[in-house]
Amino acid sequence: MPKVQIFRRQTPATSVDVTIGSTGYATLYYSNKNLKIPSGVTAYTCKTNDGKKTIDTRSYTSVIPSGSAVVLKANPGTYTFQFAATGGTPAADNMLCGTDKVAAPVAPGDGEYTFYKLADGENGLRFYKVENGFKNGAHKAYLAVPASVAADSYSFELPDGIEDITVNPALEGATVYTLSGVRMNTNKLPAGIYIVNGKKVVIK
Repeated sequence: MPKVQIFRRQTPATSVDVTIGSTGYATLYYSNKNLKIPSGVTAYTCKTNDGKKTIDTRSYTSVIPSGSAVVLKANPGTYTFQFAATGGTPAADNMLCGTDKVAAPVAPGDGEYTFYKLADGENGLRFYKVENGFKNGAHKAYLAVPASVAADSYSFELPDGIEDITVNPALEGATVYTLSGVRMNTNKLPAGIYIVNGKKVVIK
C-alpha cells in the first residue's frame, strides 16, 4: 500500500511579539514588515548629536515603517506588534540600522563606520561601541556612526515628554525608574533623580 502524506497548511503570521526587559528599552528591526505600535510602547529613531555625544530622538506615532530600525520604550513586558499594510517612509536621518538574522553590522554608506549597541553597561544605559566580531541579533538594531566623528559611547537621553522636576513627591503606589531605565523599590530609594509615573523627580 502506498504511503499517504498529509500536508497541513500553515497560517501566515499576522504579528510578532517583542519582550522588553527590566531596563524598559529594547531595539527592533524588520526589513519587510510594517509594524503597528501597541498601546504603552513608543518607538524612536536615533541620530547622534556630535557636539554633546548624546542621541537625538524622534518618535513614530502609530506604525514603524518596514526597513526602519528603532529603539522601543515601555514598561517591562511582552507586546504584540500587528503587521500593517502600509507604513510610510522611514526617517531619512535615522542612524539606526538592523538585521533580520544574526549577522555582523553593515555600514549604511561609503566610508568607515563605528558601530554601537544599546546596553545597560557600567555607565548606565548608553550606546556602547562594539568590538570586532560583534554579531547583531535577529530583528535587532544597532547604531552606525561615521568613524571620523564617532565618540567612545553615546548617552541615550530620555525623550521629550518628561515634565518639570518635582522634589520629594508622594511615592505610594508609584512606578519609579532610574534615568537609565531600571525599576526601583519605592521603599528604599537613595537620594537622586528618578522618573516617577513619567515625571522627573528629585529625592532628597
